[in-house]
Amino acid sequence: MSRTELVGWAKSAAGPLLRRFVLTVPPSASGVHHARHVFRALLHGWDEAPAAAAESAFAEVAANAFRHGRGRITVRVCLAPDWVRCDVRDGNWRFLRGRYQQYWHPRYERCWPGESGRGMVIVTALADRWGVRRRPLGKTVWFEVGSGNTSARECGY
Repeated sequence: MSRTELVGWAKSAAGPLLRRFVLTVPPSASGVHHARHVFRALLHGWDEAPAAAAESAFAEVAANAFRHGRGRITVRVCLAPDWVRCDVRDGNWRFLRGRYQQYWHPRYERCWPGESGRGMVIVTALADRWGVRRRPLGKTVWFEVGSGNTSARECGY
């Protein structure tokens, strides 16, 4: 079962109240499905278009963490009234497996052949910014959606 925990509140230099959440997701399809609903609920009150873009980006990144990662998935969300940053961490340090790894790049916008590998193309189209950070025991894929002046530094990242 996944659990959601309110981590803290912070006031940014620009003024909006930031909300931070941590969600621990079991490595299962039902865990990712539940996490998507929790993420969407966090965006309550947002305009439909940016909320849908953020939810879809989250769905792709979380599904990749389940499908290609190892172990539990940890989701960190930093939310302002007009901006969201989401970090999805899994236990696999590799970006992509097999023949698709050579094509991976944050700005790569062409779909390559096969049934997999299109998820990050979708994230590129939906998110305002995104990237990957390797960790000794895994990787974190992050994305930002929105027009706020908030920075990742203000969220403690």
